[in-house]
Amino acid sequence: MKGIPIVFTCFIILCIFLAVKRGSVTKKQKNISQEFWDKEQEANSVRRQSLESLPYIVIPTSKLPFMETDDEKISSLQKEVMNLSSKKIVNFSGKSNTDLKLEYGAPNLPELTMMDENFIRLEHALCEWGEALADSGKSDEAITVLEFAVTCKSDIAKVYTKLASLYKYTDDPSKIYPLIVSAGEIGSSRKDSIVDSLTKILNS
Repeated sequence: MKGIPIVFTCFIILCIFLAVKRGSVTKKQKNISQEFWDKEQEANSVRRQSLESLPYIVIPTSKLPFMETDDEKISSLQKEVMNLSSKKIVNFSGKSNTDLKLEYGAPNLPELTMMDENFIRLEHALCEWGEALADSGKSDEAITVLEFAVTCKSDIAKVYTKLASLYKYTDDPSKIYPLIVSAGEIGSSRKDSIVDSLTKILNS
């Protein structure tokens, strides 16, 4: 019986602790939410800025291994990349819509979004094209395509791991070192996991 007051006291203390903790979390969430909406309101008031200095991606159609082929997948991916070569493409990885509006003006958001969507299409097409070329035994061509995807700062892990594997088994393993450096410079939260995967390939 003597233990009941102690248990009850501990229970009360725990309830108070949880209430304080919950209040602290709620306050923090409110602050984060308020900061977001303040930033969003500021972004929506930014006037249209010039887009001339954007880091546009130019697809080097004369240097990529476009070819006549009966492989429907490779043919389809080549057409996708060629089609994108006439469009405006910019890699905005790591930037939110709010960030884009703050930097370039709210009126430009639709065009900026289109450029980013074109980039996503491009990086996926390059990744699949490189993989399809490698699977069909065209290692040199696959390396060319995947290396271009790296220069575009793609954050698709398979772009890097497939290229690293090709370097290791068909070309020059020493090229994996600069590939790791490139992966560490991409503007994406995925970079650490990509670097880890490349390091494992290098050391395997």
